[in-house]
Amino acid sequence: MSANCCNKTFDLGCIGAGDGFITLPIDAAVTGTYTAYFKYLGREISFPFEAVEGEAMTVGVSGLNENHNFYFYILDPEGERVLFGEYDCFSVRVRPCTIGGEVPDDPSGPCDPIDIQLNGVSVAAPECGDTIDIPVLNTLGTPVGSWNGTRWLAPSGQAQLRDTDNNPISTAAVPSNTAVALTAPDATAVVRNSVPTVISTTAILSGQSVNIALDDITHTDSDGSPAIRPAQVPFVATPCGGACPYDGIIQINGVPVDTFGPFDPCVNNTLTININ
Repeated sequence: MSANCCNKTFDLGCIGAGDGFITLPIDAAVTGTYTAYFKYLGREISFPFEAVEGEAMTVGVSGLNENHNFYFYILDPEGERVLFGEYDCFSVRVRPCTIGGEVPDDPSGPCDPIDIQLNGVSVAAPECGDTIDIPVLNTLGTPVGSWNGTRWLAPSGQAQLRDTDNNPISTAAVPSNTAVALTAPDATAVVRNSVPTVISTTAILSGQSVNIALDDITHTDSDGSPAIRPAQVPFVATPCGGACPYDGIIQINGVPVDTFGPFDPCVNNTLTININ
């Protein structure tokens, strides 16, 4: 039997609008606090009352509207339904009463079949008055979402893009059960020399590699001529006519007779004496 539905109702007749109490044809099984739950306009109104074992139970009530049929059930101090033979609920009318006639059906029960659905999918069929808990979980088994007054909303997640050093690059909100594409920004490669002077800059798409070509280097050879070489390739100047430091040559009428010097840097220092 469900918590608050009535299977069979016993009619207690009428009470006066100002009586303030209802005497039941039931003796209390134990001494303690009982609670009568009255159904009224889709709500339940509780009236706790004390009862003594072996004595008739009297429910103190006040504020019940006149000319209305009330249905109620009683729970004992242990929370169990109080039965009167085969009856599990009671009805009472507040004056003015209609004498005679059968007790009208309890509009609150027995309940029609209940079908609980989530997003159109049937997930449970509880008994009338039962309470069920349907957990809403993420894939890790963690409860998620909250009730906004009309519906249960699962929160959005957050996707974060990081580099290989675990530094955040960008973040994006992701609604539950959806996917988003995160675009990683392009990088910029900067080539510098040891000064450091910027030699060139190149945009690099994320996740890709590029070859950066360095310009050729123009060197000045030992004879003053330009020598063009690829970057980072060693350059060896052309040797002079002799070893450096370089000795000058003294020649008479084209015949070497002595040297002088030495000279540095390497230059062709030849002294020619013509005797006629």
